[in-house]
Amino acid sequence: MLLEGRIVDEEGATPLGGFVLDFYHTDADGYYARPRNDPREARHRGSVTTGADGRYRIETIVPGRYADRLDAVVHVHLHLAGPDVPAYWIEDTWFAGDPALVALERSGRPSYGVPVIFERQASGTWRGVREVRFERAQAERNRLADGWYR
Repeated sequence: MLLEGRIVDEEGATPLGGFVLDFYHTDADGYYARPRNDPREARHRGSVTTGADGRYRIETIVPGRYADRLDAVVHVHLHLAGPDVPAYWIEDTWFAGDPALVALERSGRPSYGVPVIFERQASGTWRGVREVRFERAQAERNRLADGWYR
C-alpha cells in the first residue's frame, strides 16, 4: 500500500516542509501486535518527514479490520508534528468504499477519519492520496500526552 500527499497550511496554499507524519496500523489479520494486541506496540509503524514541497510518502501493507470488531472501519492512524508544533493526532485515513465505513456514514454517528480512494496500480500496490491541512487549533486540541491521546 502507498499513501502519499502533502502537508499544507490552513489555507491549503503553502506546502509545509519539516513536518513529521507518524503512522501505525494493524497487520493484515487485524492485530497491532501479538501476543498482546496493544496499539502502543504496533508492529506496523513508522515516520516520514516532509520535504520543502510538503510531500510525504508512506509505503506499508494494507491493514486488516480489527480481529475482534468486524464492524470497525479499516484505517491507518496518523500523528503530525512540525517545527514548533508538538505532536498531535489527526483524523485516521479510511478506505473509501469499506462496507463498515458505508454503514457508519448511514448511521449518522460521529466519524474520526477521512475516506481516501485507494486505486490498484498495475504493480498490484494500492495507492491513495491525502492532502493534510495543518490547523493550529486542532494541533492544540488533539495534542498528544506522553506520545498518546489525552
